[in-house]
Amino acid sequence: MDVSTNLQNELLSISKSLDFGSHKTKCPSCSSARKKNKSDRPLSITVSSDCALYRCHHCGIEGRVSERQTHAVPPNKNIFKALDTTVFKPDNTAKDWLMARGISEEVIEKFGIIFSKHKFNGSGELPSVGFPYKKDGVTYAIKWRSASDEHKYFTQTKGGAKTLYNLPEKLNGQKRIIIAEGEMDVLSLATAGIGFGEDEHNTLIVSVPNGAPSKVKDNTADDKKYDYLRDAETILSNIDQSILLTDQDTAGDSLKEVLGRRIGKAKSYEVDLGQYKDVNEVLMTGGTEKIVDAIENATPLPLAGLNTIYTYKDSIQELYDHGYPKGVQLGLPSLDRLISFNPSNLYVVTGYPSHGKSELVDEMCIRLAKQGMKTCFASFEKPPQLHALQLASKIVGKPFFKGKDNRMNQEEMEYALEFIENNFVFQDHQAGSPFTIDGILDFASSALLRADTSVLVIDPFNFIDIKQGNQLLTEAINKLLTKVTQWAKQTQSVVLFVAHPAKPANRDNLVATGLDISGSISWYTKADFLISVVRNDSDTDVHVQKVRWNFQGSQGVAKLRYDLNSGRFDEISEDMGFDEDYEWTTDF
Repeated sequence: MDVSTNLQNELLSISKSLDFGSHKTKCPSCSSARKKNKSDRPLSITVSSDCALYRCHHCGIEGRVSERQTHAVPPNKNIFKALDTTVFKPDNTAKDWLMARGISEEVIEKFGIIFSKHKFNGSGELPSVGFPYKKDGVTYAIKWRSASDEHKYFTQTKGGAKTLYNLPEKLNGQKRIIIAEGEMDVLSLATAGIGFGEDEHNTLIVSVPNGAPSKVKDNTADDKKYDYLRDAETILSNIDQSILLTDQDTAGDSLKEVLGRRIGKAKSYEVDLGQYKDVNEVLMTGGTEKIVDAIENATPLPLAGLNTIYTYKDSIQELYDHGYPKGVQLGLPSLDRLISFNPSNLYVVTGYPSHGKSELVDEMCIRLAKQGMKTCFASFEKPPQLHALQLASKIVGKPFFKGKDNRMNQEEMEYALEFIENNFVFQDHQAGSPFTIDGILDFASSALLRADTSVLVIDPFNFIDIKQGNQLLTEAINKLLTKVTQWAKQTQSVVLFVAHPAKPANRDNLVATGLDISGSISWYTKADFLISVVRNDSDTDVHVQKVRWNFQGSQGVAKLRYDLNSGRFDEISEDMGFDEDYEWTTDF
């Protein structure tokens, strides 16, 4: 649909008020004229650094607007808007306090620390230290801390800090980054000569803007809380070593777990501060040499490798006290009694053509998304826009296309697309996403960093470009699957890998096994779970043929009904012999 100049300007204005990423909002073209659902947000708009793509799912306008502002991240209403720091009256009491904490005057000047009296909730005005957060060379937010060891208050300017503290626009030769838990840690490191002075071009020192979480929740973290990682993606992806300098407490351990998973444990290191809680305490008590020694002796985050049993003592005690954590289940009782979904596992799904392998995997991902586990799809046979239509039918429980019985309405379609937008990321191979396993895993790591995905789907195997060289195919597949399993463990992700079997020797037996998958026996040996899908008319048998650990599931067959119109799976029998408290709703 053609769009007038005035409407283009309105859309440009809307895009300038939004952050990077995808959004749903009211459409300036049709919202005022709608008699029903006036509060609906049918306009999908995706904002990048140089343009914004838009499409209204109600009136059909679509296109792009450009001539965007030159910020590396577009300004939100209160984000990245320059603050006037001259209004703060200097307070020497606050400066004296900070210097008493060991911070040098040279560092104070370099980082532009602000000293003033500031109000905190219920405390009145107190001498305070202000940490300026900058973007594009301007201060857009200030975090305030009361200059007192007795009363530790925090607040920040309206809109708040949204980026890593002391994050530059680009790297200046640094190959190492230290991510601390607070701004005081950054100043302490700089005072010790780390990331400051002669070391400034070797080490980048930053801190998270919002502290540490109390715990990591159910396989995933609050995605918005970690938007600063998305903002820093280019810098983080070009760093060789990330040192995670968190406090020596439970919250610090949780932050380290989240950062390590999303940045990549393979290049992440941790620091042992001994009896000290944080690096500023080390500075005050042990001096700069102890800080330098602790940083230079940082150790890699634990990976699957060579360790003594003491490395696992805490986790062993946790298993002894509480048992193995219950995996995420799908709400399909006959299948849930056989398998659950735990991080770091490889699920190989096989079955003969047209028996519903991919359909079942999509169903699994939708049901996992309902419980907070987002998916990155590397689906070679499905362009993202067509894949989304299949997912939408499952989410709504109705067919997408016109002419089908009980077709989904406009509102239901928009709801399904919003669910997809919030829970799924697609590798678009038609637009240039890689076909090699290294490329697929790199893109999946990026999705993890950007969107906190915890599930990777590779479907199907035979589209992957295998760099076989002089080695046998079976050896090449073995190495490929080793990379996949290592990635799953390092990122604590669930991997669902669809692989076709060879042509059946016996046409009367359509239950493919791991040994039937063409190319290598490694499909059976490397899998933590092996699932074979067989369709009989409208019914589907799901054969769980391998479960590596018996406390995660068991072998057996789940019988499901497949609805051709919606693509949904459900139970054939209503009475599965489960307790009455086994509840599940397909209202997504």
